[in-house]
Amino acid sequence: MSADYAKLFYGEEIAPIFEVILPMTTSSEELERVYELYKRYIIGKQYKRVYDVKIYEWIGEFYPEEINVIPLFETKEAIMNSHEILEEYLTGKNFEYQRVFLARSDPAMNYGLISAVIYDKYALFKLKELEEELSIPIYPIIGVGGAPFRGHFTPKNVDAVMEEYPSAQTFTVQSSFKYDNEPKEVIKAIEKVKGTKRKETPAIDERIFGILDKYEEEYTKELKILAPYIREVAKAVPSRRKRKLHIGLFGYSREVNGEALPRAIKFTASLYSLGIPPEILGLRALSEKELETICEHYRGLYNDISFALRFFNPKAASHFKFLEDIAKMQKEMGIEKDERHLSMTTQILNGKIEESLVVEAAGIRGFLG
Repeated sequence: MSADYAKLFYGEEIAPIFEVILPMTTSSEELERVYELYKRYIIGKQYKRVYDVKIYEWIGEFYPEEINVIPLFETKEAIMNSHEILEEYLTGKNFEYQRVFLARSDPAMNYGLISAVIYDKYALFKLKELEEELSIPIYPIIGVGGAPFRGHFTPKNVDAVMEEYPSAQTFTVQSSFKYDNEPKEVIKAIEKVKGTKRKETPAIDERIFGILDKYEEEYTKELKILAPYIREVAKAVPSRRKRKLHIGLFGYSREVNGEALPRAIKFTASLYSLGIPPEILGLRALSEKELETICEHYRGLYNDISFALRFFNPKAASHFKFLEDIAKMQKEMGIEKDERHLSMTTQILNGKIEESLVVEAAGIRGFLG
């Protein structure tokens, strides 16, 4: 039906829907199923005969003839093996190009900020190798949000994000990017992204994965301790951003490391509301030398951590002892705390969990979650 309307509007065959995203992709078989389902049972059925006539002769031909399937890789295993999955899927096909979607928020929730960045960068490098091997253009999408934990994609930080993921073709633009900044800043940032050519993604030294194992173990431990508090504060996080034109729904939960937790926006908002930015979780497991090694691959690490530490409430360390090292880090780095945000999070830490406080704190830092 959408194709029929498009034909009437444009006066020619232009398919308005020609791509679909497959969430939680873990294998090439899943991609093949969607591709073949459309090809055989949606397009293919137009050649079936109804009484004395074929369907396409009766109501017109179906368009497009085939659908492009965009895999969305969200788990560690899927992201790390994305190039192999894609190679299996592309073998024997004559596509003009292939798009691929790398999640950023859910990997951060599952494995921590640092691991999420490194895994995506590893995937980007391997996908570039695959592109050269198969001679098929591959256009990666990175699903970034405003908080550093979710990508730090803000008008003021687009240069750093593009430098972090130089071979990415597309960056998702979320609501806080558009509505929490001046229109001129937003337009300028979008033009900058659109006007920047893709560059090579450097290789990832696979020895870094040993460091990530230790980091993820600590991240998981800390998350299990914080999980009940995250769930409690999440009740006070508005399910909709209360502003014009925004209709996104949030709030259904998923399991992270065995703990039922809210989705990325409420998860991030809850921790920031407690004065415990999720970016700092797991850091205490890493030595200074290990952090330096990570910085060779994750160039914006200290920029992201410094941003988060502005909203870290040292009083949280009296509630959760594992945060004492973070309080020391905040002091040693000379991070200037946001006093207004500190006031909001102190009240929430002390049990005054109210939506008004959560929203006011969000307004101070420039994003809900």
